[in-house]
Amino acid sequence: GVQTLVRETEVAAGTAIYVNCQTLGEDGEPVLPDEPVEATLQTAPVASFGTPDSDDPLVVMPVRTGLVTITCALPALGLIDATPAEVIVRQGRPHTVITSISPSVITAGEQVTATCDVFDAFENPIENPRVTLRVAPESSAIRIGGLTATVERAGLFTATCEVRGALETFADTFEALPALPSTLAIGLEPNQRVYQVGQVSNVVP
Repeated sequence: GVQTLVRETEVAAGTAIYVNCQTLGEDGEPVLPDEPVEATLQTAPVASFGTPDSDDPLVVMPVRTGLVTITCALPALGLIDATPAEVIVRQGRPHTVITSISPSVITAGEQVTATCDVFDAFENPIENPRVTLRVAPESSAIRIGGLTATVERAGLFTATCEVRGALETFADTFEALPALPSTLAIGLEPNQRVYQVGQVSNVVP
């Protein structure tokens, strides 16, 4: 028989896995074949694996999160491992951060909320990353709490979700429109205590 051996049963996406295909005797114990036998690997799901940097045929590189299997085979002897090695693949380090702001247009004094999508180098989503929201241009009229920003003045702003170590960051923009006046003061011109009948006066702000 043949047995599939791997050093680690849990790796990050993009990690090279070195596989040892061990030939077994009839008693299930490791044996050395009389002549060198070429081993091949079968991986599943196929789409979960990328191309490793190594030319070694016994090296594989999973790139999708989830459970994958690796199976040794000795075609020349007609042998294949009936119990493949199982490896859990977790997401890699943060690589890409995409920022989405809602709503895209507000009135000064209102809030916007950011959605931050973070992926590793192989487009696996990273759950619950540590994110910091930045809004530019910076101003004392902008208050940020978590992923929410309150903007007290009008203008066009750029919001960015920042994650330590990420190599690509995509920002989003939003606009704050001027708010309606909170008070309105008017006066008369000319400003007099007493007006004559028929006298024309102008209302001025």
